[in-house]
Amino acid sequence: MTIHELITALDYPAAALYVDVTGRFRYVGPKLLPDDPIRLAIAEHRALLTALFTYAPGRRCVFTNCYWLIAVGSKIACPDHCIAIDQESAILKSRQIAPPSGSEAVV
Repeated sequence: MTIHELITALDYPAAALYVDVTGRFRYVGPKLLPDDPIRLAIAEHRALLTALFTYAPGRRCVFTNCYWLIAVGSKIACPDHCIAIDQESAILKSRQIAPPSGSEAVV
């Protein structure tokens, strides 16, 4: 079950998902059997659901369609996007070509 299917399946008044004050993800609603597709989907998508349901104004990744919390020490990106930024920076730095020694800039 995709995350979108899970949210749709929970779209009735008797069920709710939330993150409590200790940061733990919670489900309240009708009792689910151990092999219930909703229970399995919650387990599969727990990390994303926790990020989505955590109150964090201004603390989410700025990249399009990324809803993860920003990484510690970052002002704009989640851990995955921080890694991608670092990799791209390293590639750009490696492609910089130093001018030949003794050459002068032409103005």
